[in-house]
Amino acid sequence: MKIEYEPYKMDSFHKLMKWAYGLGWYIKERELITVRMCGSFEGYSGRASETWEHRFYVETCDIPELNLYARKVYGRTLEEACAKLVKILEIE
Repeated sequence: MKIEYEPYKMDSFHKLMKWAYGLGWYIKERELITVRMCGSFEGYSGRASETWEHRFYVETCDIPELNLYARKVYGRTLEEACAKLVKILEIE
């Protein structure tokens, strides 16, 4: 079964943003969510794709006051990476 490539789907990104907006703490500025998009020619799949491939990294920070610990995930699309993080953080 081939998974459909949907680079502009962002449902999980929206869930992650809603989660971040709802956090509350009382000291210092935090980088709540960091998103990086990397590109490489045939760089991630391990096969000759003859194309540019992309990888998205999504990270959260430590907030000890809330018992939250830094997480870092990656995916082929922003949706894939965010969906992994939503699952780890148990966001509904």
